Amino acid sequence: IPTMPSELMPASIAALITNSLQQQADKFSAIIGDLQTQLNEFKDLSSHKKKPDSNNTDLLRWVGKPYW
Repeated sequence: IPTMPSELMPASIAALITNSLQQQADKFSAIIGDLQTQLNEFKDLSSHKKKPDSNNTDLLRWVGKPYW
């Protein structure tokens, strides 16, 4: 794509390019927002790990079991 100053481009082409770039920026922002949400949810989950006690044997059930 040849590069030329925006003042030399027809207005309709400049508008299409601007619109396309804005759509890409919006998608990128949405992706970043989703990743931030997932990271925060992961942090919340990892900070609330279950602690084994007499009423909770879920964690103890998995200790010592092979993965295969």
